[in-house]
This record gives sequence, C-alpha cells and structure tokens, in this order.
Amino acid sequence: MFDITALRARLRAWLNDGPGLALPDGLLDEAACQALDALNRAGGTSYAVQGLDGAAVTSLPAELESLLVSGAGAVAAEGAAAAAERLLEPGGLPVTVLVAWGRLQYERFQAALSELRARQMQVGQLPYAAWEEVEDV
Repeated sequence: MFDITALRARLRAWLNDGPGLALPDGLLDEAACQALDALNRAGGTSYAVQGLDGAAVTSLPAELESLLVSGAGAVAAEGAAAAAERLLEPGGLPVTVLVAWGRLQYERFQAALSELRARQMQVGQLPYAAWEEVEDV
C-alpha cells in the first residue's frame, strides 16, 4: 500500500537518507505535497496519498508513484541544500553539488509532467477534452 509512510521510505532511499538523519519528515511531506500538486495540475486530476495533507485514502495510480517520488525528491533535495547553504560557509562544494543535483532532478520532473500533459491532450481526457461536434445551422 502506498501511503505517507511508504512515500517517506522511498524518498529516504532515493535521497540516501535511510536513517532519516538529514531530512526531517516535515521537509519530505511538504516536498511531496508540492510534487503531488504539480502532478495533479499537469494531469487535471485530484490524486491523493493516504496520510499526506490529511488524505484518508490513496488514489494515486501505481504507475505514477515513481514520478511523484522523483518530483518530491527533487524539491526536498533543493530545500535541504538551500537550508544547508544558509548554515554552512558559502561556496562549499558539497552544498553546491546538492543544489545542482536538486535542480537537475526538478527539471527532469518538469519534463515528465510535460509528457503527462501531452498524453492527456492526445487521449482527449479532461482538462483537455475535445469539443463536441455540433451540426451546422
């Protein structure tokens, strides 16, 4: 079952923070909310993940779970890097690399969302449904 606990676990694995020492739950949850919101806006949907933002059940299809994880991971990495940059001396290589990686992952996430939008347009599903044919008057 894909819920907030499973989502956090996949994010921690993807971001190499298995013990959860670097990325607090609040950061992961906010990143997941932002990524899910972007995914929903791109597809004209209202998917939810149980436990995230008060959702009682998960409606996100299994085939979109990886997209959500990659988008949330990108947002979380960039957020963590920005926080670390404020705490550490500017110009530190590890922080700069993490920021660049987070931005690259976010660009990939945006590209995947663009593909999702294009697929929605091709199949004529909401919000891009074709207009009904009407007879000439």
